[in-house]
Amino acid sequence: EAYAGLFWLAATCLVARDTHKNSITLPWVHNRTKIRDQEATAHYLPNYDLSFVLLALVTLALTRYYPLWSEEYLLPAGIIEGRNPIRVSFGSNGIWQDLQREQIVLAARGRMNQALLEPVQSTGAPIFTDIPGIAAQAGVLSRIQSFEHRMLIDPGLWNERTLLRDLAAGNVPLVVLDYLGNWMTPQQIAIITKRYAQDASIGLYSIYRPVNTGQHTTLDFSFSNQLHMNGFFQTPALTGASYAPGEVPVFTTEWQLTDPAATWSGTLPDVVLQLANADGQLLLEGTRPLLYAALPPSDWDGAVVQHMQPLALPAELPAGMYQILLSLRINGIQINPPILITTIRVEEGGGRILGEQGQYVPATLLAEWQRLGGYAGPGDPVSPAVPFARFIQQCYATACLRMSGGMITRLPVGELTWLGEAGLPRIPSATPDGQISVAFQAFYEQQGGEALLGPAIGGEMKRFDKIVQYTRYARLERPLIGDGATLGRVGEDVLRLPGGTAYRWP
Repeated sequence: EAYAGLFWLAATCLVARDTHKNSITLPWVHNRTKIRDQEATAHYLPNYDLSFVLLALVTLALTRYYPLWSEEYLLPAGIIEGRNPIRVSFGSNGIWQDLQREQIVLAARGRMNQALLEPVQSTGAPIFTDIPGIAAQAGVLSRIQSFEHRMLIDPGLWNERTLLRDLAAGNVPLVVLDYLGNWMTPQQIAIITKRYAQDASIGLYSIYRPVNTGQHTTLDFSFSNQLHMNGFFQTPALTGASYAPGEVPVFTTEWQLTDPAATWSGTLPDVVLQLANADGQLLLEGTRPLLYAALPPSDWDGAVVQHMQPLALPAELPAGMYQILLSLRINGIQINPPILITTIRVEEGGGRILGEQGQYVPATLLAEWQRLGGYAGPGDPVSPAVPFARFIQQCYATACLRMSGGMITRLPVGELTWLGEAGLPRIPSATPDGQISVAFQAFYEQQGGEALLGPAIGGEMKRFDKIVQYTRYARLERPLIGDGATLGRVGEDVLRLPGGTAYRWP
């Protein structure tokens, strides 16, 4: 707009030139006073015509600009790169190319938004998202306007207690995040990462769902600091009736103040879960601040709240019956003797602990992992086997498997990741889009072809220092120079775990 204003000013001066020699008429001067060269020389710019000076300045100003769009990401330029160097406006990398890039970015984002419609609409209830437009486009309400509510929360003009209690209870069916931390409070982040687990990403948006709590058991136990435990939930074993060594059973305890109308003034305790053998000998314990230190009892408003806590079983644990004990500690001091809340049976279940992170893979998923190629196929597990309401999911370096009702399906991790990378620079190729390129053909067939990797998506693209092509279940990669095709780590990418970042749950 500034450039257009300067151009208009210069053009106006040119149009307004008087036919008399050596004079300029300024149209905004009502008496159309003539300014002659002799006067201009004496009082203004010597030997220069103002209109040509302005045109020269405009031309110089238009030769450089800052690009609007990143060339590697579906984001404005500089957001991830951290820098946005100035460019020449015209040429092989100028404004016209930036406008073409904008078309690619908006088209790719449109596909992502379309793919988000079904999972958001299927909830039939308000969701939590840091981009409220994701809910609005699906005709679903958003529990919070992240930016606006944060501006109210910090000065104490609005409280988030009801939202935090609903999140802690898993009552919000879906969390869709552009960025974990985007105007969210630390309390929201703490509860989402402890009570919810990420099952995938759709393009650039991470999808979190409540972890299944399992079966409920009623208890009635009061502690000496006004806290009362009403009961607990326990996730079932991944396969069979018994837990296997290396599994991670999860216990979700229910809490309330002994007098719901009382004012809480105590110190927030840690919840301690212990595993003991049949003789009462302690084998291990895990501690976690009550409600993850995000929702103190003073914010419960008399409600019953849920606290989720895992207890990973040792890989070498012998078969047998074991006790699960619970106690509260404040500053390392136990305020009540441990209470027995349940007993569990542990037996070898046919699964195995795999990979550098030591994740337990249950027998059913292990068989499919081996069928797909084991370490040469899906690779190391990068997440535990997470129990969601409708399925159990485990992701590996290059794949994600879901188990439901005895059936195993594969998450289309290649397609979901491609949605967020569809704007990568294209590699010119004689192979039409939607077909495996000649350079990848042999490797594609070696890895099982369409039967295991799915059909091709798009064409070849440059991804950092590699040439890639996506299929429904994979990303094929090779160096920019040389040979040696491999499978890309789309199992990590679909969980937004760059550089081997650990999975956030449990």
